[in-house]
Amino acid sequence: APLRTGAAQYDAHVMAMAAVTGEPLEPPTGSDAMGPAMDDPLNAYSDASLAIDGASEGPLAGLTFAIKDLYHIEGRVTGCGNPDYAATHAPATKTAGAVTSLLAAGANARGKTHTDELAYSLNGENAHYGTPTNPNAPNRVPG
Repeated sequence: APLRTGAAQYDAHVMAMAAVTGEPLEPPTGSDAMGPAMDDPLNAYSDASLAIDGASEGPLAGLTFAIKDLYHIEGRVTGCGNPDYAATHAPATKTAGAVTSLLAAGANARGKTHTDELAYSLNGENAHYGTPTNPNAPNRVPG
């Protein structure tokens, strides 16, 4: 699935390969760059305030990614798309390895995104927080 940073999209596989091989990707600039203050017109974020800067150098330096609310971030509650789950679980004591790998490769994390409740489906629909709008096909589920 593509990772969005502003209007630019980066395929997760391409980002992972760049992290492994050391081949740099061009970071977006101008209106494509996503800063710490974000609008959320698509209702994509469960926590738009999250901002973790990655390493200053690396194959993903300057790129941004969002973290699905299934991955632990130290000091934050992972809600798994369910408010009862979030209310009954303590903040994570460490950050997920997949996230730390992207940060170590230079990517910057900006926000946690909604997920299907308890990752039960692939549709992207969530009865508790609303369904994000699919930016490429607004009349379809986000997937």
